[in-house]
Amino acid sequence: MSDQFVTIHFSKRLNAFLKNSRKGKRFRFFFHGGPTLGDLVESLGVPHTEVGRVRVNQKKATLKRHLKSGDAIDIDPNQAIPGRTPKFILDVHLGKLARYLRIFGFDTLYKNDWTDRQIVELAVKLNRFVLTRDVGILKHKRIRKGYWVRQTDPEKQIRELMERLSLYGKTNPFRICLACNGRLRRVPKEKVADRLPLKTRQYFDRFYRCKGCHKIYWPGSHYERMKAFVEANSRSS
Repeated sequence: MSDQFVTIHFSKRLNAFLKNSRKGKRFRFFFHGGPTLGDLVESLGVPHTEVGRVRVNQKKATLKRHLKSGDAIDIDPNQAIPGRTPKFILDVHLGKLARYLRIFGFDTLYKNDWTDRQIVELAVKLNRFVLTRDVGILKHKRIRKGYWVRQTDPEKQIRELMERLSLYGKTNPFRICLACNGRLRRVPKEKVADRLPLKTRQYFDRFYRCKGCHKIYWPGSHYERMKAFVEANSRSS
């Protein structure tokens, strides 16, 4: 075993990536050669996108710093704020979350047959913030902005994101197509009447059409349920 080692401590929010024996503790990590802090962090299961402030021997450092034996390292979580007007891309495990994000008005790319490679390429090309349940995607060196979604239930996931990504005050609900992420525009009833169910034509007068896939929306009973959900989750507690 190498006699070169560092001691390292991760903040509580990063415990989800660590083995139980390392959670909440300062522990030793033995190493060979000259790995960087980034190499160390990801070898322990923590994606670089989840890392915020890094301190070595109580001094600010970056993940590019090479380890030196005896270093005392402290890692804090990234606040992961995706910007004033967030634009997301989601992995194949987050289809229901994609729908919720679109309901809240967030530009969200999602397809259930994208490979990890395709997601990485699109995220880099289009400067999108990656949301994933697959830690491996976030370890890709080309990904700079991303977040590993902890919750598994979609309703809990949207609440998690509103809190962790500081999305309160950035919502603009019912402006994006749930099917294709296209923009919705108000359309006169007479222009879509021939595509409406009979009772819809009788009882509703306000309609919206997607500029992309041309799907038609109107404020029926489903809208009221979604509106209540959005209102309940668009403000911090």
